[in-house]
Order: sequence, then C-alpha cells, then structure tokens
Amino acid sequence: NMENNPTFVADGLNGQPAVAFHNNAELYTTFNFDSALDNHTILTVGRYAGGQHRRIFDSRSHNWLFGFWSNGTKQWHADGGILNGGDNNEDWHLHAGTMNNDPDPKANFWRDGEKLVTDNTGSNNNSYKPGVLSIGGVGEWSDAEVAEVLFFDRVLTADELNDIGGYLNNKYALGF
Repeated sequence: NMENNPTFVADGLNGQPAVAFHNNAELYTTFNFDSALDNHTILTVGRYAGGQHRRIFDSRSHNWLFGFWSNGTKQWHADGGILNGGDNNEDWHLHAGTMNNDPDPKANFWRDGEKLVTDNTGSNNNSYKPGVLSIGGVGEWSDAEVAEVLFFDRVLTADELNDIGGYLNNKYALGF
C-alpha cells in the first residue's frame, strides 16, 4: 500500500531504479512478517535524501526499525535496542542483519560490510520481528531514497551474506 505518493526514480544509484520518499510518503505491506520470520536475514540499500532524517525501514505493528533513525545510520531496534549509533550523512548504505529465534534471540548487524554487532540479545524476545513492514517511516518519516530490500526466512551463512553483499555492492557501485 502507498501513502502520500513515493516517487519512482528510473535512473537512481548507479543507473538502477530507486524509490524516493518525501513529504511523509510511505510504502507498506499488507502482509505481517511475524508469521513468516522466526530466524531471518534482512538486507537494505538506502539513504537519507535531504529534509527529515528519521526512520526509513520501519514497522506499522511494532517498535521496530532498521538501519536509519534519528540522524543515525547504524541503527537497529527490534522492540529493544540492538544498536543506536552512526553519524548523520546522506551516503548510500548497505545494511544487513540476521536474527535467530533462540529464547533470547541473537542479532548480528553490518553496515557497508563492517560488522557492528555480534550476537546481541537486546531485542524483545516476543516481538523482535518486523511485523507489517513500512518504508519511509510511520510517524517518524524520512526524506530518503531506497534501492533494494531483501528478506530471507533464515539466518544466511557468512558465505551467503558475503555473496549477496558483494552482488549489491557491485550492482550499486557502493565502493566498499
């Protein structure tokens, strides 16, 4: 579903298409990922693009955000803190995160190929999944551009993450 008209950008990052979010624009799923994602992996390619620097990858059903929040670009909150950091910039970033379904779920988190978090257990054990995914923000909208969002219903291996991260790095010429 769509609110406030996100804009298709045919020639975005490295000539690839993207979607621009301005003026409280949002795309969101009607599917609730809670039922499909116990163990999971998420990869995103996005950036702040002027204006508001708040949430980009968000949830309509949980206090969940990924990659970006409050001027930071090293953020992950899964109804509990995994990482709160990063500088305020408008560079394109590739974020990757894995979460298992242990009784106290373990999160691993990367930005631009750099591992920032190993086996963090700060998420909420009962609502660590994204639920109803929103791009653009829910109430804490961002001016942003998004090129790619990938979800997997398992924790990818290190080799798989390296392969997919390398593919996205090359596809978008991210340069890391």
